[in-house]
Amino acid sequence: MQEHLNARIASIWETRLGGNTDTLVPLYLRELEQKDILFVGMNPSFDIRKMKSWFRENRWNDDPYTYYLWVNRDIICPEREELTRAHFQQNHPFFRQHYSLIENLGGPSWIHLDLFPYRQTNQQEFIAFCEANQDFHKECLDVFDTAVNIVRPKLILIWNARASTEFLARHPAEFDPIIGTHRLSGPVLKTGIPVFASSMLTGQRALDVHSRERLFWHIRKVYESL
Repeated sequence: MQEHLNARIASIWETRLGGNTDTLVPLYLRELEQKDILFVGMNPSFDIRKMKSWFRENRWNDDPYTYYLWVNRDIICPEREELTRAHFQQNHPFFRQHYSLIENLGGPSWIHLDLFPYRQTNQQEFIAFCEANQDFHKECLDVFDTAVNIVRPKLILIWNARASTEFLARHPAEFDPIIGTHRLSGPVLKTGIPVFASSMLTGQRALDVHSRERLFWHIRKVYESL
């Protein structure tokens, strides 16, 4: 099923973006299996400075931007891509609080999925792109929904204000006063899954430390009750 979804993503890129010479390859799906926690993001960034440093560290002579262009997709090495993904997930500041929370919860299984596999660091530019490309927007979200139903999470955490808006606009959720957060109410995703929608936990506009501590406490209480 993972291979099928990645083929759908490639088809979206070819159909909707194939004529754009500056389009980067998508971040394909991996490790699609049942997980306890699902973290939802908006879209993967492409930090060219960090990517160039990583390429130099590995003595790869390619220019990262050129290497990742959709028109050059046939030259991408799967082993190199796997190594790169693992490196950035383990070392990028964005994931620091993911690991902190997972440790706080006792080590449940988890996965991070972006609503859109489009690599773009400037979120406002990406939002404008989505608004101008509604077919692309819908088709990517259809793939995301299928991936979530494969993962079958017990808990969904959205740590991005725009991603929270996108997700909840597409998936109805009702506030549960017993647990103090929303639960999905269908029809596309399984009903009853608790959802925490929040803004970023890292970066310039991140939650302050005290708000993050309260959020982690709340998440743990809900997770332990599942």
